[in-house]
Amino acid sequence: MRTKTKVVCWCTVITVTLVLGVILLKIRDAVYQSDMTALAAKGKDIFVAITMAGGERERGGHYPSYWPRTSSVQQNGSIVYSDDVAIFEKTYTNTSAYFWDLMDGDNFGNADKWSPYVCWTDFSKFAGAGVPILSTNMTVTAMKAAFLTGEYNGWNIIANLSDEMPYNTPLLFSKNFDITIEDLIAIENPDAMDTENKLGAKVGTTVKQPLGKSGVVVILKGGGIRKINPKDLKQPRTFIGDADFKAWSKLSPKPEILKVRSAEGNSEPLSGM
Repeated sequence: MRTKTKVVCWCTVITVTLVLGVILLKIRDAVYQSDMTALAAKGKDIFVAITMAGGERERGGHYPSYWPRTSSVQQNGSIVYSDDVAIFEKTYTNTSAYFWDLMDGDNFGNADKWSPYVCWTDFSKFAGAGVPILSTNMTVTAMKAAFLTGEYNGWNIIANLSDEMPYNTPLLFSKNFDITIEDLIAIENPDAMDTENKLGAKVGTTVKQPLGKSGVVVILKGGGIRKINPKDLKQPRTFIGDADFKAWSKLSPKPEILKVRSAEGNSEPLSGM
């Protein structure tokens, strides 16, 4: 009788443990989905703000737009300049320097001079899902030094995209997907199943936040949103859409991935300024 009671007790403990495990997994998945949705909304806000700002320039006959570049854009063989070194006249090696300029960070808090390219009053759009928001309760010098570390920025960007490239080309994506442009150029057949899931292995491995290994948020060149489970990256088309990075590697300038910080520096005006 005592043995039977023990067996019943152990069965009850195991059942309760399994049920709790399932509940905790569901709670965790719900939190991840919530984080991905919130982060995707911020990414879309960034996309819309930059696109609208650039659209105003283009409608006025001014080029190039506000999306970052790694080398000069020319018209009729001449580099386009204006009286001031503006965001569209700079080359960038990382997204933190680009976003800092987008916010006109050097003049932040100066009512007479501050003129951001977007209408936000803080840096919260660049944070979320584990990436902290940059505090504005410090000097501008301290804010800039902190932001350029990349700790307060959750976004990578594929730079040098042209108007002719497909709308489902990835543009912004969460920095926990730590890939290089060489990883994308190396894709021979994006429709083929990669059983090793080389792209999926790059999620949350070296860069933990935002989202860890739970997924990747992508904002497409046309403004669409993708929330990708790492296991789905076995099929590279899930991330790259109709992009052909192998063919585009022969362009000048070719697409480049800007991460939140770089060894080369933060930003620099084009030569000749």
